[in-house]
Amino acid sequence: MNEPERAGSRMDDSNRMPRFNWDERIRISDDASAPFRPGTLANIVGIYSGASRRGQYFDRFAPGTVYTVEFDDGKSVDIHEDDIEPALIT
Repeated sequence: MNEPERAGSRMDDSNRMPRFNWDERIRISDDASAPFRPGTLANIVGIYSGASRRGQYFDRFAPGTVYTVEFDDGKSVDIHEDDIEPALIT
């Protein structure tokens, strides 16, 4: 028998802090689908979690934080937190 989801769990991100901050440099995960440009660097320009994830648009994403990222060519995309990782700048 499944336990009900608790506040702060994966299904309810209302109490969770986003993993990344606005203007943070990130890398698109190698496992992300092609339209998201796997392996590419980008900057966080929007963060949608908890109450800010209202509306049917966000239903296409799994529970959790959705980020708008901007690539170096100026194009942007909304992407789920599972598809991005910290940029390792050496």
